[in-house]
Amino acid sequence: ERWRDSGAPDDDETVLVVSREVAAVAAPGTPMVGAPETLAPPASDTMAEALRRFAEADKRGVFLRLSADLESMTRIGGWLHRSGIVNDLSGETTGTLHLALYEACANIAEHGYGEDPTKTIELYWVGGPAAPGGGSSADAKSGSFLIRDHGIPFDPHSRKRPDFTDPDTRKRGRGLGLEIIHRVMRAVAYYPSTPLGNITVLEWDPRTPAQEKVSSHV
Repeated sequence: ERWRDSGAPDDDETVLVVSREVAAVAAPGTPMVGAPETLAPPASDTMAEALRRFAEADKRGVFLRLSADLESMTRIGGWLHRSGIVNDLSGETTGTLHLALYEACANIAEHGYGEDPTKTIELYWVGGPAAPGGGSSADAKSGSFLIRDHGIPFDPHSRKRPDFTDPDTRKRGRGLGLEIIHRVMRAVAYYPSTPLGNITVLEWDPRTPAQEKVSSHV
């Protein structure tokens, strides 16, 4: 991939092709209605799960706080390397993970906060348990990324799969951020409007192709 003038990979410059095969799974739950800012909080059981996931991330996760502007998103790559999350992984795997996290956080900054640098996005990495008796370096890398924000909630049911057979889609290069995220991550869960803010959980395993498993809880 190449970014214009060595700048940050804004949405209109995204030209990466992610080659994982995915199997579409219908998102569960009742479709959201109304404007994003009117989305209801999750039901009590899923609310408890959201709060549990955040408590775990807050207790033992590797943390990065970002300002809600696109320039701040460039810090994600350095954080992945400094924290050891991508140690011993291939450049291709590291690059696709970096891009997916960039897109997830940039979407919040742009659409949830209107790129207001006074607002913040919290990104956590929670590694999975080590394999019994030891395992490969990849075993220790599986886990989840959790993102918390207090911006306008996102309506995941509004997502439309891009048509890559359409030359205009490839030429335009926009609207591919969510597609990249769902192709790179093993599963995605979104909990809007909890008492702690909007919580997004991205399950990641470098050994396992994405399954397009998306959960939204309202």
